[in-house]
Amino acid sequence: KSLLISESLINNGISLTQIIINVTNLFMQLLWIEMGSTTKKGYTYTGLNKIITNNLKKYSRLFSINEIHNILLTLKKTDIIIKTSSIDSLILTDLLVYSVCGNYNE
Repeated sequence: KSLLISESLINNGISLTQIIINVTNLFMQLLWIEMGSTTKKGYTYTGLNKIITNNLKKYSRLFSINEIHNILLTLKKTDIIIKTSSIDSLILTDLLVYSVCGNYNE
């Protein structure tokens, strides 16, 4: 399902760079939750929509800190590949979705 959604986003004009920025933002929020950084005073803006923001704790339970770190590294590497090669964005999107979702993608 994730592959179909990502392909639809690309086919409807959303760039892989935009997808990477938003997914990176999501996983940074998950990392901060796991690290306990969300308890600091003034932490309110996440850059994510309200529904996702309200469910961050639930989502953070789906990944270990190590998995979040690895996903963030994959996002960084994919961003570099986008900027330095001419590989088709659909191929990179599929690889990215598989790296992020792994066995969770059905």
